[in-house]
Amino acid sequence: MSDGRGASKRPLPDLLEARESAQPPAAAPTPRNVCLFVRQAGQKLYFGAPQIATALCVVHAFRGCKNVDADVDWALLGTTALFLAAKMDTAPVDLRDVVNTAYRTLHPNDSPLKIGEEYKQLRESVVTCELIVLRTLGFSLNFDLPHQYVLHFVSALSGCCKALDASKDGQSNLQRLAQLSWTLLNDFFMDPLCLACAATPLAVTVIHLACSLLRFDLPSTALPWWQHFWPDGTSQKLNSLSDTILQSIAGVLTDTD
Repeated sequence: MSDGRGASKRPLPDLLEARESAQPPAAAPTPRNVCLFVRQAGQKLYFGAPQIATALCVVHAFRGCKNVDADVDWALLGTTALFLAAKMDTAPVDLRDVVNTAYRTLHPNDSPLKIGEEYKQLRESVVTCELIVLRTLGFSLNFDLPHQYVLHFVSALSGCCKALDASKDGQSNLQRLAQLSWTLLNDFFMDPLCLACAATPLAVTVIHLACSLLRFDLPSTALPWWQHFWPDGTSQKLNSLSDTILQSIAGVLTDTD
């Protein structure tokens, strides 16, 4: 693997390699399974959606670099991405917890990883990979995440749309809209295309899609509701991004390559 500075390549130690008594991971290292691993391990670490999205962005950005070997250890990359995302949070998680959680996610039938030579090697693998990832990405991990905008925009809509105050099955329409928007957003971040989308248009579009799926008709004044949040947006841009998100989610959910 290239360290981001030149053409030379250096091998990385395989992370979380199964012990002789352990069952090998059932899932093949497809892009979809890498993302599922990051999401599952992130949830076990009690990461919020923005933290998991950050880890996924690290994976996508690193895998998209031209000077990165295609056979990079996907488990090592996913675990390193989780550790980097944890370090960027106000309450960082210890590397030991990240390594142990990643190991248990990959090998649920194995015994817990004990402090010893094996753990030390795995820890050093993540530290080495962290440096390579940072160098490859130019030490830039400032991803434009739309999660906060989704919550802000949905909250703003609640004050101007009475339909969102209604309830169904004990859940307000506002909660249903926020939840489905959040779900669409999280699924879209399984695709590298998320890196090419600005936060505001992406937040507006997932809300638009959620409204369509829930059959909520949000009122418009002189402008469509979404244009108040996305002033330079157009119907064509909105529909194009909507199609991109839906096709991406459908592709991610059915990916077997």
